[in-house]
Amino acid sequence: MNKVLILCDSMAVWYLPIKQHSSKVDFEKLYAKIMDGRKGSAVLYVTLDPCKDSSFFLERLSKMPWEVRTKVSYESDTSPKSVSWIREMEVEAKDRVDEFDTLVLVSGSRRFCDLAEEMHDLGKKVESWCFSDDLDGELSASVDVIEFLDSSVLM
Repeated sequence: MNKVLILCDSMAVWYLPIKQHSSKVDFEKLYAKIMDGRKGSAVLYVTLDPCKDSSFFLERLSKMPWEVRTKVSYESDTSPKSVSWIREMEVEAKDRVDEFDTLVLVSGSRRFCDLAEEMHDLGKKVESWCFSDDLDGELSASVDVIEFLDSSVLM
């Protein structure tokens, strides 16, 4: 089969490029770089800020090959709070396990170590794609391949 499933929390690749490069990730370039001729699916998890109009961003994403999942989170009536998609990403990987040979996590977080181990137990390969400053040593020991993102995926 040799298919991939890419799971990406958009927030996981959003802030570091802004801080270090004064630029944002281009999700079309990110998809192309990771797929690089491979077959499979890609899911982008997007947290929406209830105080901002995200329609333009969502419209752009709808023209890309990402399957987009969204949610809005409220800390109070007027300010968003940080949202973790880890549980949803774990469930998605397990629910779709028969669709792929390689799970690609666009993250360097150690919070995915358990998922990587579960995927290995099922005979799956696991890759981590992240900016070098985002890689946690624990995750690097749990995945088969680490690929560092660079300015080629920025706007």
